[in-house]
Amino acid sequence: MGKLEDEVMKAGLQPKDINFLTIEGKLDNADFKLIRDYMPNLVSVNISRTNATAIPDFTFSQKKYLLNIQLPHNLKIIGQRVFSNCGRLTGTLELPASVTAIEFGAFMGCDNLRRVVALGNKITTVGDNLFGTEGPSRLIYK
Repeated sequence: MGKLEDEVMKAGLQPKDINFLTIEGKLDNADFKLIRDYMPNLVSVNISRTNATAIPDFTFSQKKYLLNIQLPHNLKIIGQRVFSNCGRLTGTLELPASVTAIEFGAFMGCDNLRRVVALGNKITTVGDNLFGTEGPSRLIYK
């Protein structure tokens, strides 16, 4: 059991009932697994003030209500299909300057996501089918 699960239980909540999630501090693999497997109804997520440097594969995949997310400031790796089929994720998603890798299909099925802005110039790995469609990439370097 991860720290996040401890906190959810202490608050008397069920993970499936959480819609708005803000986490500060340490995030580990058990916490990402809890988010992936037991929090289907997330609408807004803020993990900007966590220690996470990687978001594991499929963490936010199929979160059909997810409208926005704020990523960790020291994020380096966005795993495979992390946001796949988050159809309500809209507007612009800013990637921290620390990001070095975006894996296969990370934004596949995010049809309402207008663009992904990479704030740094450290990205050395860009997986295939980031957005799952042919045509112009919505990944922009700033």
